[in-house]
Amino acid sequence: MQKRIMNLVNFVRGCEPRQPWQDLYTPIKEEIAINKSYGFDHTVLLQYDALIRPDMVELMKTELDEHTFCQMGLPCASRSLTTDFILSVRTVLGIPR
Repeated sequence: MQKRIMNLVNFVRGCEPRQPWQDLYTPIKEEIAINKSYGFDHTVLLQYDALIRPDMVELMKTELDEHTFCQMGLPCASRSLTTDFILSVRTVLGIPR
């Protein structure tokens, strides 16, 4: 039998400029819970705007575990830190879309 590899990646945003009313917290919370319930290794990609939301930061601190590889800002299980520039940072810096 051939070995198959699947990578689960959760993209986490703190705001959605095109749909500001959209709930971004509940879907990622549910995705993390599903991954944990099955014991799947998964990657969480955090954009800067998610890191300035206290509810998202608290979710990442409490829900992520050793099965999570975290990028862009929070040390999940002592991983390295990186950042991503998104709309809020680009706006402050005057970088056009």
